[in-house]
Amino acid sequence: MKQIQILFIIGILALIMGCQASITRYGYKTNDLKTNVSSCDGIVIKNNAKLSPDMFEVIGSIKASDTQFSTECSEEYVLAVFRKDACALCANIINIVEEKHPNFMSTCYQAKAELIRIKDRSLLADMTSDSQYSSELIKERSARTAIGNAAAGGAIGGVAGAFIMSKSSSTGKKETHNKSLQQEQEPCETF
Repeated sequence: MKQIQILFIIGILALIMGCQASITRYGYKTNDLKTNVSSCDGIVIKNNAKLSPDMFEVIGSIKASDTQFSTECSEEYVLAVFRKDACALCANIINIVEEKHPNFMSTCYQAKAELIRIKDRSLLADMTSDSQYSSELIKERSARTAIGNAAAGGAIGGVAGAFIMSKSSSTGKKETHNKSLQQEQEPCETF
């Protein structure tokens, strides 16, 4: 019975926290985002870009983290959210300042980025995203993460199921064992 209560609480927490990565915005709100943006193709993604402060303006920052119940938190998903926000704020560069790729502690891609607007748009003509952020590599890494998440979920589900089954079957054995002891003792009491 206790296992059912624990599973129920975990289920409620999962519903409350949701399945997507936790997105935190700094310096702007979702109401600040423009909705009539046509194309976001020109946004450049950099990793710890060193830019001269007089060349740009940081419009805001965004952070993606794991809620421990996140399932929709691949690198592809997170960077798409970052790109959408950057585009809606008319930023030109997403500067990733912190990032953690999925590992044994978290199956989510986690990152923090600055959303930057270049003051002189002519500088963007020669600027490209870092090679590690090419769409092909992002999709490849996200696909590997999805396979790993499915394997981990299956393993965790199997272990949890085995644990619950072993507890319920051991409880049944104790009851059966206690009943057999009582039956053995009853004849002694009749003397």
